[in-house]
Amino acid sequence: MWQEIVAGLMTAIDVAVIYALLPKMKGRLLLSVWTGILNILIPLAGFIAGEWSVHFLMEWSMWLSGILLALVGLHMMLHVENKPEPLVSPYILAFFVSLDTFSVSVSFGMLQLDKSIFVLSAGISACVLSYAALYLRTSVPLLRSRLLKPLAGLGLIIIGVLSFFR
Repeated sequence: MWQEIVAGLMTAIDVAVIYALLPKMKGRLLLSVWTGILNILIPLAGFIAGEWSVHFLMEWSMWLSGILLALVGLHMMLHVENKPEPLVSPYILAFFVSLDTFSVSVSFGMLQLDKSIFVLSAGISACVLSYAALYLRTSVPLLRSRLLKPLAGLGLIIIGVLSFFR
């Protein structure tokens, strides 16, 4: 249970990092709720895809899911972001930021973890963290830190490696 909750929280950290870079805007609560909904629906689709793939890859699923999680974590750690002005609507940006939860949830679906706990954790965490990032981004230096996303990536790598021993 705790693994799903922590994983849901970690997948939402990148949302907070991206939203901390947005300029001040109105409609922060609506954007946060939209982000939370996306972080429920997209991981749910990933979980279904992961569970479905288990039937075809039963022998290799533990290794593949661990490798996928580690690669997503590595991508989060190595991805360098500049601070460009957003060229798209924040609501469309929310969709693209939420897409990374698909690959993570495919991995968790392959591991056959509890879908409902992870999906709720990811959605609630994304909603709360995105609102906090939009509201507090100027007053909390950690939200502007470049270390936040690599730390989340490191966490996913650790979960991926630990899945080999499950």
